[in-house]
Amino acid sequence: MMHALAVVLLIAMNQSFQTAAPAPAATADSCTRDASPMQVVSPGFPRAAANRYRRGTSKIARVRVTVGTNGRTVAASIFQSSGDADLDMAALRAAQLYTFAPRLIACVPVPGDYLLQFDFVRN
Repeated sequence: MMHALAVVLLIAMNQSFQTAAPAPAATADSCTRDASPMQVVSPGFPRAAANRYRRGTSKIARVRVTVGTNGRTVAASIFQSSGDADLDMAALRAAQLYTFAPRLIACVPVPGDYLLQFDFVRN
């Protein structure tokens, strides 16, 4: 079986690229929080790409997503390519299907840009 692990590194684009700590729960006082994934979609490892790689090969694709006020991905683009067009397309398709609890500022949903990382491992 071939896998692609969708590592949920939801990283605000205005931060340096590092593993994001879970966003603290919104409090009644602040009612401010970062977006958090609600529906995570795994891209799988495309068969066309699997034929090109030996077992144990791993590739990473990072996708920039814009999360709208409704929690849906409104835009997605490759931020860092895996080096394989089939893997990049699979990551883009998966990212477009993600849904989120939207970012809140003063209890008002606002859009935000984040990075999703997809780790593809050829088994």
